[in-house]
Amino acid sequence: MMMGVSTTVSIDESTRDLLRFYGFHGESYDDIIRRLLSEVYPLEFIRELERRYHEEERVPLKEVKARLKLK
Repeated sequence: MMMGVSTTVSIDESTRDLLRFYGFHGESYDDIIRRLLSEVYPLEFIRELERRYHEEERVPLKEVKARLKLK
């Protein structure tokens, strides 16, 4: 992958948490975003987020971090 100039993008904490949810261990936010944009058709992605929002149990980020033994 070609490295370019870095930039800062402001996002809500909830968006950051979604990025963490979709990320794999060791992936940067840039890696996660690039993978999602290249692999997921946007409409399918939105439908999946909506499905999860309505159907899946909410787990606090603190609990997720504890389960994954993250700081």
